[in-house]
Order: sequence, then structure tokens, then C-alpha cells
Amino acid sequence: PTIDHLSIVYRQSYDRATEVKVKMLIAENKMLGNESKIDRYDNMVQTEGQLRVLGGGIALILAVLGILNYINMFFTSIQNRKGELAVLQGIGMTTKQQRNMLMIEGFLYGGISLIAACIVGIAAGYGLFQLMNIHQVSYVIPLPEIVLACVLMAAVCVITPPVIYKLADKSSIIVQLNSIE
Repeated sequence: PTIDHLSIVYRQSYDRATEVKVKMLIAENKMLGNESKIDRYDNMVQTEGQLRVLGGGIALILAVLGILNYINMFFTSIQNRKGELAVLQGIGMTTKQQRNMLMIEGFLYGGISLIAACIVGIAAGYGLFQLMNIHQVSYVIPLPEIVLACVLMAAVCVITPPVIYKLADKSSIIVQLNSIE
């Protein structure tokens, strides 16, 4: 009789010592091939590591681009609103109050972005995971990474506006008011 398929079940799952012994027995016969759950598991772990590095690299590039875009947007906003800020200062708003106003504005921009990113990002991540899930592994939300990204984003969104405001042209209020068109 010809044996087309043989399945060997170990007493202890994923026992590497038994795996080595079975492979030695099979290696003697050149007509036999083997496929092992341990080999597939090792391959899956290696693929997961590669995907983490690739995904992390892409996420880092997108994060840097997003931060630079945010800084540019806020710098342009402050430059365009110099007259408005000068009028507010002219009617009694202090520099500290302006900085606080810009920090709150930055925090609101960041909060809206975080909510949108979490909704779209988690849904897109789940969809891509299921699309590429050849090993039928369950999906786990990467909570530590998401929390770290949220904290860093909140810090950038709150710190950037006052720093840009401080670096902006600090001419006298009269010069700023005269520049209003």
C-alpha cells in the first residue's frame, strides 16, 4: 500500500526534542517530505518580527510627517493671525493668556485628530490584519503603542503652539497693529 499522508501527533505539543528525532527518521528516506507545525510557528514568528519592523518604520515616517505638517500649519496660522493677536493684546489680553489660548487650540486640534485617528486607524489596522492573516491568529489591539502615540501626540499638540508663538516676530504692538490690512 502507498501512504500519501502521515500525521504524527506528539504527546507534548511543540516538543522540539521529539521534532528532531522525527526529522532524523524521515531524513533517512529521500522520498519523504515533511511539514511541521514547529517550522510553521518559527516562520510565523520571523514574519511577525519583520512586519513589526516594517510597520514601525512606516508609522515613524508618517508620525514625523504629521508632526512637521502640524508645526507648519500652526506656524502659518500664527503668522496669519498676527493682527488678530495684536488687537487682542491691544484690548487687554496678556501674553500668558494668548499662550494659554493657543495651547487650548492646539489641544483641541490634537484631540479631534486623536479621535479620528483611533476610529479610522484601529478599523484600518484590523482590516489589514484580517486581509493578511494566513495563520488564523486572533487580533489584539496594540494598546501600549497606541497609548504611547497618544501621549506623544498630545505633548506635541500642547507644546508646539506656545513655542511657535514665542519664536514668532515680537515687534511692538503698534507695528503689529499697523501691519493689519
